[in-house]
Amino acid sequence: MDAFTDLNIATRLAQMEPTRQAFFAKNKSELEHLLLQKKGIEKKSIEQLLLRLQIKDKLPLWYQSQKIYYPPSIHLQQASSWITAQYKASLFQGTSFIDLTLGMGIDTCALLQKAHKAIVIEPNIDLLKTTQHNLQVFYPDKELKFVHASADTFLKQHKESVDLIYVDPSRRNEKGQKTVFLNDYDPQIAVLLEDLFSISKRILVKTSPMLDISQAMSELSHVSEVHVVAIENECKEVLYVLQKNAQHTKIKTIHFIKDKEQVFESSKQLEHELKLSYSMPQQFLYEPNSAILKAGLFKSIAPQWALHKLHQHTHLYTSDHRWDDFPGRIFKIKAVCKANKKDLLHFIPEARANLCIRNFPSDIQTLKKKLGIQDGGKQYLFACTLHTQEKVILVCEK
Repeated sequence: MDAFTDLNIATRLAQMEPTRQAFFAKNKSELEHLLLQKKGIEKKSIEQLLLRLQIKDKLPLWYQSQKIYYPPSIHLQQASSWITAQYKASLFQGTSFIDLTLGMGIDTCALLQKAHKAIVIEPNIDLLKTTQHNLQVFYPDKELKFVHASADTFLKQHKESVDLIYVDPSRRNEKGQKTVFLNDYDPQIAVLLEDLFSISKRILVKTSPMLDISQAMSELSHVSEVHVVAIENECKEVLYVLQKNAQHTKIKTIHFIKDKEQVFESSKQLEHELKLSYSMPQQFLYEPNSAILKAGLFKSIAPQWALHKLHQHTHLYTSDHRWDDFPGRIFKIKAVCKANKKDLLHFIPEARANLCIRNFPSDIQTLKKKLGIQDGGKQYLFACTLHTQEKVILVCEK
């Protein structure tokens, strides 16, 4: 008999850690099938196993613990990863903080590695109870206060000062749809700024990477630091440090890739003041990582590595020198040709390459068809516009 056709056997096996590892790896489809059968309490146990499986890579600390409860999947999707949570903790100095939007508590868990005391706010009572259990599993000796309330209600009543207030606003409306603008977030941070500053001198706000940084800085005001965080060249979140009457804004990008971190810093003022140098393609092509591009540090990135930009709106750079520490991708330029099939196939006769569009009047599928190429191979093609306004294809290799 297949042991996994018996829900009780499946549950008992799942309680044994070595067996549970194999259970997840080999029997995910069976677990999903069992969930569809809806067999009372056993269904709930199997559902917890499935949720645990979802966070294996995102939240290894949670995955390694057998005492954690998991909220519905929607909360797992919205939660920070442990990597980004630990980065937030690196920005914290002090012993106490308030998390106005607790959620699943990943960021609070990371902040508690440094703090001794925390007050956490969550309007969803079921989520609050689940996260309260989990945080007390990880930190039984910390001074934790759990408050069932909205951020607005809590702020009207609370007067005690803390070293930091952390806010990760909800980016979904009442219908569960994603919101785009800061004033559609819940809570509305800009409206609450005076209340927030009456409790703490330092406020840390997390937003979606989809939100325009200049717009967010304008609405929030008091922004002393902006941190753009990316993992494996995918921008994950933007963090704003607010300090009342901040005069200057530091902009820092952090890119976690494989076993290293690419860090680049500039300022809003420097980015505004710098003058760019333009050039025709030289020996090497440089493309900044996604965090730098999201931060809009298109000028600041160039002088540190003595790079020239190809065009004001083509965020590609060039040099005759190879800078191995550049925070992004580096390519050797083999040829520059016109955007037509005849010229291009002279350099890639196998008609196979990886095509990228950068400030070029075509979409990828249309251009691939026009050029007669397919995806793959070791060659990289950058269709772009030069500062002379010429439209070209750069034939490159990593």
